[in-house]
Amino acid sequence: MYPQTHLLSGIVIGLAANQLGYLNVQETLAVPALTTLLDVDHYLFYSFKYKTLNFRKTWEAAVKNKETGERTAIHHWLGFLCFTLLIIFLFYYYQPFGIILALSYYTHILLDYLPIYGKKIKFKIFNLKFQLTTEEVALDCLFLLSCVILLIR
Repeated sequence: MYPQTHLLSGIVIGLAANQLGYLNVQETLAVPALTTLLDVDHYLFYSFKYKTLNFRKTWEAAVKNKETGERTAIHHWLGFLCFTLLIIFLFYYYQPFGIILALSYYTHILLDYLPIYGKKIKFKIFNLKFQLTTEEVALDCLFLLSCVILLIR
């Protein structure tokens, strides 16, 4: 998934947790930020593999799917276990941090493992190439609608 999908999902999940009384406003803002920030693992993967810190080159490599099935440590069972243990630890010592990390990490992982095989819509923004599938566009629209609904409640 592209970063905007992670951001939008984080906003929806954060707003829902806020409205349910689990997070205050500042904590709510941390959820979409962390959900999106977790995507830096893909940038780091390409940076190390191609030995460059050039954002545009790593972005282009990711968009071209040079590494189909590429998954970093946070996507494997050991990374999942480590994050889960960290979440439990944080939840025990400072519940809001545990909730923020749980919502952010599990939402991010769920989105990264969703199968999306639809037709690709190709376009550029700020000279960065995008190849969104129709499913991801539909998911983004659903998240946007959810944001609006949660904000007007």
